[in-house]
Amino acid sequence: GELEDSLIRSKATIIVFDDKYLSLIKEIKERAKTSVEKFICMDGTRSIEESAEEKELKKEINAISMRSLMKTEHKKEKKEFTSYKVDGKKMSILLFTSGTTSKSKAVMLSQEGIAVNIWDMLEVEGLKSTDTNIAFLPFHHIFGSVGQLVMLSNGIKTVFTDGLRYLKDNFKEYKVSVFVAVPLLIEKLY
Repeated sequence: GELEDSLIRSKATIIVFDDKYLSLIKEIKERAKTSVEKFICMDGTRSIEESAEEKELKKEINAISMRSLMKTEHKKEKKEFTSYKVDGKKMSILLFTSGTTSKSKAVMLSQEGIAVNIWDMLEVEGLKSTDTNIAFLPFHHIFGSVGQLVMLSNGIKTVFTDGLRYLKDNFKEYKVSVFVAVPLLIEKLY
């Protein structure tokens, strides 16, 4: 329900999804409440060969296989992308909050807003390209997403945790010097 609600509220016209969600995407498509026109399946996450059932589901959804899309699209000339002028004030990312206290909220971020956040973080945090960041917050989390962009913009290495119970060991193992977290996570660690 939450995925369908997010698709409706965002007025998304394209969805890229993991093949393990084929059945769910089929249900959403059949209900026809969203604006989604193009379904792109990131095929092959479970196995290289897809089952007959998966092939049939893709046909029912009219899902384009990412593999076949990449084979055909990369051959076409893409001047529209290389000559595109970015409007820094226009919304570039629409993220939905986790909705821990109520219904999730749609947060609109512009290129300029993201760039200012990155610049400000780099100015005040004293991050170095020799630092090692451990990613814990999901990238669909606003702070997790922008935090990762901060790391990428400064050439900081990012490692991934094996889970909350292994975080302490991962800090030592990877020699982590940067940890982007929310207060609740710090409380859990404490």
